[in-house]
Amino acid sequence: MAKLALFGGTPVLQSTFPSWPVFDQREVESVVNVVNSGDWWMTNPAIADFESAFAKFQGSKYALSLTNGTHTLETILRALGIGPGDEVIVPAYTFIATASSVLMAGATPVLADVCIDTMTLDPERFSEAITSRTRAVITVHLGGVVGPVDDILRIAKAKKIFVVEDCAHAHGCASRGRQTGSLGIAGSFSFQSSKTMTSGEGGAIVTRDKSLFEKCWSLYNCGRKYKANFNEYQVLGSNYRMTPFQAAILAIQLQRMEEQSPVRLQSIQCLEEGLKDIEGITPQYRDPLDSAPGYLYSFYYDSKAFNGLSRSLFLKALSAEGIPCNAANYPAIHQTPLFRNRIFGAGGKAIKSDSTGQTLPDYASMSLPNAENIQETVVSLPHQVMLGELEQVQKAVEAIHKIQTHARKTVAPSLTWVTGVVRKKIGI
Repeated sequence: MAKLALFGGTPVLQSTFPSWPVFDQREVESVVNVVNSGDWWMTNPAIADFESAFAKFQGSKYALSLTNGTHTLETILRALGIGPGDEVIVPAYTFIATASSVLMAGATPVLADVCIDTMTLDPERFSEAITSRTRAVITVHLGGVVGPVDDILRIAKAKKIFVVEDCAHAHGCASRGRQTGSLGIAGSFSFQSSKTMTSGEGGAIVTRDKSLFEKCWSLYNCGRKYKANFNEYQVLGSNYRMTPFQAAILAIQLQRMEEQSPVRLQSIQCLEEGLKDIEGITPQYRDPLDSAPGYLYSFYYDSKAFNGLSRSLFLKALSAEGIPCNAANYPAIHQTPLFRNRIFGAGGKAIKSDSTGQTLPDYASMSLPNAENIQETVVSLPHQVMLGELEQVQKAVEAIHKIQTHARKTVAPSLTWVTGVVRKKIGI
């Protein structure tokens, strides 16, 4: 049996996956064109050109490019007229900005648990969380997986609730032929450095609703009225505009997305096939009718099937074998200090009620077992793995097999492996 790389053996994978971001002279030339144009503001056609292309790519009519994917969520909520006294339902497992954007709009985030299989918002828990104050729901396509969004759309329509899509992980993803961002009233995208399309920072709003688009435009452009006198300020807005340098990079990144998505999908299929028979490894469920070449490949890790080997040591062993990996990317929202202590007031003050006097949820007392389970047991492979050669992707499966085989032949592996790591470090 081959020795584990963690203890000085030969790694299963000795080559490296593609680095991120992927770029070449095309991005450089695109930025140089903006520099040479002398127009470095929002008037540069690079911005409008990118917005038009991205809207089409995501199956929407309008797109607006912003500073980041947090401001996109805040802008959508404000444009929908959501504010103090309103509630917005969000999944309990997501990046913090999904929930904090609701607070920034002055509304109250209401947490609902996620499905155990898809790791996305559970329609039943969503339905149970609806009150007379509910104005919207933010559904998150975690790792590019859309989940049971049709059930959420049906419930929301019956209750006259806006559906906002958090698509930070879902560039180029689709549910039954419908592109993410085009399913609800609006979609929010991020172009932060780790995303599958990136300009370092940046974001975009997509929508088919002309009125909503114009309201978002006013809010992101200092409150100016859309297509009116330049100094006609009609709402309290801010400056969330993207630069043409970012748009120039993103125009090329969008071309790469179209090239890379089939590669990612093939890699995901390879992982699905290879991992299905490994006891203790349960991948995030992907509907076969959906297309999810998204941000992460995640699976539940059951330490019992690895003879009690802790997740942290499993991650160390997998990384040593040459496979990039992480624990679950986020903490459950209700277990963050921000929400547990309701530190929502000015200057970091803890508060118990919103500006209308409505009592805020007691997040600290919440039990959201599926979100907590993800936080505690999930392992994720970054999307760079999905851009590797198929032989490299297959090595990820082989590495997990190797680790399990060693763990099952080791008495008390967690203790033994910690000792082994220490001995290797000190050279004995």
